[in-house]
Amino acid sequence: MVEKINPLLANTKATIEMLHDSNYTLHLIDADPYDRSAFFVKVSLPKPNGTYDVSLQPANKNTTLATQYAELKTEGVYDVIKGWIDVLESYTVPSVFDNPARHHAEYFYDAMRNDDPAADSVPYNVPSLLILDNNLHHAEQVLTTLQDESEDTKLPELQNLLQDISYLRSQMQVMSQNAVKHYLARIMGKTMSLGLRYYRAVLAKFRENMIDKIVDGLIDGAVDLLT
Repeated sequence: MVEKINPLLANTKATIEMLHDSNYTLHLIDADPYDRSAFFVKVSLPKPNGTYDVSLQPANKNTTLATQYAELKTEGVYDVIKGWIDVLESYTVPSVFDNPARHHAEYFYDAMRNDDPAADSVPYNVPSLLILDNNLHHAEQVLTTLQDESEDTKLPELQNLLQDISYLRSQMQVMSQNAVKHYLARIMGKTMSLGLRYYRAVLAKFRENMIDKIVDGLIDGAVDLLT
């Protein structure tokens, strides 16, 4: 099932996370840090007859309500998930002028992403998660200090950014490697859009120059730090 769905996830413009949940064959959530919603897809464990139950939100493009399907075969599950992804893509903002943070995030993600198919389904190991969590903790501290010193117009963006960092710290253990990188790239993109002062302050706190290596184009080194 996961192998069949992975190409859909790899080719979508939407930001989707695959959660590692033993209660489901597949559990997907909308993970766009700019317009995060409660949208999800949950595919049950297989029934004795080889079918699956599927619950999702939204049901289609005309509603934000959830719905359920019972006893779908693999092909039916694929079609439901494809339709769900189409809905998420309809919410994606395509223009850099509408959201410059998204443009910056794409730059960072291009430097960090791993083309290994396993990176779309396998989470990071514990040592890597601890390193990244420590870096994110330092970023939170810096941004909290800057929040106290910033003009009122930047406070909503800073608060939103801090929420995103908190979310990544709480969820990255169940996210795939590329999903973590995608979310981290979004966080750095938002930081850059706030201004170089904020970006440089966060950058200075990331240990072992992890983001510096990304910016310098040393992609292999950056990937090694997150592998």
